[in-house]
Amino acid sequence: SDEDTSWMEVELPEWQTAIYEVDDPSAPLHPPKNKGHEVMVYLSYIIEHYDKLPDVVAFMHSHQFAWHNDDLFAGDAADLLRRLNPAWVVRQGYVNLRCTWSPGCPAWLHPGTLVEDQTKQEEVMLARAWGEIFPDDPIPEVLAQPCCAQFAVSRDRIHAIPRARFVYFRDWMLRTELSDYISGRIWEYLWHVVFTGENVYCIKEHICYCDGFGICFGGEEEYD
Repeated sequence: SDEDTSWMEVELPEWQTAIYEVDDPSAPLHPPKNKGHEVMVYLSYIIEHYDKLPDVVAFMHSHQFAWHNDDLFAGDAADLLRRLNPAWVVRQGYVNLRCTWSPGCPAWLHPGTLVEDQTKQEEVMLARAWGEIFPDDPIPEVLAQPCCAQFAVSRDRIHAIPRARFVYFRDWMLRTELSDYISGRIWEYLWHVVFTGENVYCIKEHICYCDGFGICFGGEEEYD
């Protein structure tokens, strides 16, 4: 509730917003529990708006400027969204709103790892969490996509997954004994699995910028 979200109305008047307040149960939009960082909000939005989704949904953090918004946008989420090509989102179904691979690609998390890495503390908890979240799927050797839990999805791609599945995911978040931090970090590298079925989702950076945002370099060599 202390975050300034006025930039959305000022900078992006053409976007319809759904701003959740995680720490105010009396707010018009709020999740059932303040846990898992943005995960609880994203899942709650999908569950509550499943039958009235727009063509494209961008799931974003509340701040306008952040290091994980690519340098080509000067870290500005408003510039990123102004440049986003909705047709690309509809065509792809799911897109990460960070084109830069680091951190996250090409092979970031290894769910079988037993030794904790301080830069990715969630890694050692992934195998157990995966077994609970995707009990019918084998544990992958690698999970990878660009960080940091900001992405866009088409309505059709969301509707390809039953609403009950998203309720199941949120129930896991509500009942897991993992901390707010770790449970949120685990999901940072699961969204692409949910929406694409792929364990590794690393689109080449120059293609992401050109197709997704209209910033083209002429090819991979020119971009490099």
